[in-house]
Amino acid sequence: MITPAYPQGTSRSAAGRFHRELVTLCWMRRTAAILCVAALALAGCSETSPADIAEPSPPPPLQPVPSAPAASTAPATQSPQQAVQVWQATHSEVFSNLMGSMNGLAEAMKTKQLPPIQEACGALDKDVDPLTSALPSPDPGVTGALQTMADDVKQAAQLCGGFTSATASTADAQRFTSLMADAQQQFDTARKMMNGTRG
Repeated sequence: MITPAYPQGTSRSAAGRFHRELVTLCWMRRTAAILCVAALALAGCSETSPADIAEPSPPPPLQPVPSAPAASTAPATQSPQQAVQVWQATHSEVFSNLMGSMNGLAEAMKTKQLPPIQEACGALDKDVDPLTSALPSPDPGVTGALQTMADDVKQAAQLCGGFTSATASTADAQRFTSLMADAQQQFDTARKMMNGTRG
């Protein structure tokens, strides 16, 4: 069993007080942590007498802590494709409403009844206005396709609103159909470009 070594003439009870006083001294003087640990170990756990222990070398000078590099405040650069996708997501409700109106017109035309077709035309005409307000997009190609689509829809809606059973001519009906077909094609082209598919 290792016998703790204390200063000569020190009893075990006095050794305990010596140990506590050393702890207190370390705390009051805020001695470097590594020196306190070494001194406490020598006072309570060493077989070597204090006279044989070399005085510990002083701790190395404190080195300044390097400051962290300043965070960059420059905005992240977006690619053209990312920019147009962000724009599309921002106006997702506009596109959702527009697609719903186009599908509604397609369903109304299946009825071959003028009132539901004219009602669907009016809804599509109304829903294309927010798209026009959202333009231009970050991509000139997308902007051109969507602008052409909006122009086609406006002209088709004007024709549709003027139809009556007595005045609707075959030429007007063909013009209306052609405008809506081109509007759909332009819309599909724009969606492909927004999704990163071109050609």
